[in-house]
Amino acid sequence: MRILFDFGHPADVHYFKHLIRYLERKGHHCLIFARDKDVTAELLRALGMPFVNKGSGGTGIFDRAEYMAHSLALLQTAINRERLDLCISHGSPYLAIAAKLNRLPHIMFNDTEKAAFFKQVVQWCSPDTYVPDCFLDREMPQLHRLPSYMELGYLHPDLFDPDTEQTKKLGEDYTLFRYVSHSAMHDFGSKTQDDDDKQAVIEELESFGPVWISSETALPANLEKYRIPLKAGHIHHAIAGARLVMGESATMCTEAAVLGVPSIHIHKNRWGYVKELEERYGLIQHFPDRDDGQKAAVEAAITILKDDRYMEENRVRRQRLLSEKKNMMDLMVKIVEKKMKDIASVTNFK
Repeated sequence: MRILFDFGHPADVHYFKHLIRYLERKGHHCLIFARDKDVTAELLRALGMPFVNKGSGGTGIFDRAEYMAHSLALLQTAINRERLDLCISHGSPYLAIAAKLNRLPHIMFNDTEKAAFFKQVVQWCSPDTYVPDCFLDREMPQLHRLPSYMELGYLHPDLFDPDTEQTKKLGEDYTLFRYVSHSAMHDFGSKTQDDDDKQAVIEELESFGPVWISSETALPANLEKYRIPLKAGHIHHAIAGARLVMGESATMCTEAAVLGVPSIHIHKNRWGYVKELEERYGLIQHFPDRDDGQKAAVEAAITILKDDRYMEENRVRRQRLLSEKKNMMDLMVKIVEKKMKDIASVTNFK
């Protein structure tokens, strides 16, 4: 079958890379369309995955409208040219609309309650929609709930083995900060520390070990020296080797959590999976991005870095998580293969 994927974020590359490889080994043809956001293109090129670059888009209302029209035009061209059988995405409203207009089946995964137009897309476009079972919105009966997280589709121990050779240059007992661009719809209204505050926090935590930064945006000269000296494709090895991961990205903090690394998430939003990882498993600490929240987050970081037992306790918490959650890759394979059987049975009937 011919299957179209639409990526809007670097995390989408990780979410689906194993699924795409699996489908290709089975003889299916996968087409990838991707927004040029952060390191998405770099990741796809490193994996040797051909893709259609949809451009970077923008952050203003008119920029977003223009990008939507551009995306829909590119997708429609592909649909007209290719005899597609199935569409797959992580919350892509563009692919949902294109699939609806062309009567193509669409499997959509989503784990962000405030994703742009998510409710409207699900209600109007009717994709087969799958979310973690901890998804907070309980008023949408269309959602299929899965006992997993998207991050377990590439960081489950069956799929990922940390490479310590990749992280030797980072030193020991390092802390990894992650700063985002705050350009996503769900980041509107969120705030970050100013550069002086970031510098002060880094200097405070440096007494416990090296500090590195992963950032979606440019850093000022005084912080650029902390930028992590690894290729984007090696970031998960860096996360796995960290003493602590801290920052504004729910995805990276969750990646740390499922790897058993202590993580501190600072953001105005607390998604369902962050809530569960904090309250059920104790693998994340979440703090609001207000000044008092920022201060409390730093205090929590110091407490973790001072406690030599914390990492071992975290590994125990992780084992509980892995005993209760499924390998997301396995779940996606079952979902996609069932859908392909359904499509084939309808095609054969016709």
